[in-house]
Amino acid sequence: MRYLQSMASKCVVVGHAPLELITLFGYNPVVELDNADPAGHLTAILDTLDSYQPLVERNFETVLHHHTWHHRWEAISGVLFPPHAPGFLQQPQ
Repeated sequence: MRYLQSMASKCVVVGHAPLELITLFGYNPVVELDNADPAGHLTAILDTLDSYQPLVERNFETVLHHHTWHHRWEAISGVLFPPHAPGFLQQPQ
């Protein structure tokens, strides 16, 4: 959830992306931190922050078009209210 919130806020997400996040997005949306020199890597990121703007915009667009609560509700309601379920399990109109 924090990853999505950060991307929706147009932050540069730095750290390590869980495999589930990479699978969900179809690419790695996180700038992987160099664990050998994290401070130096963060300094380098800050020095070249503009170069990360395309990733920030791609992440924002991906969240906006595929990972909002509206999208979650569509997935959840598809499980709770299957289209061919008995009347009591159908989604209210």
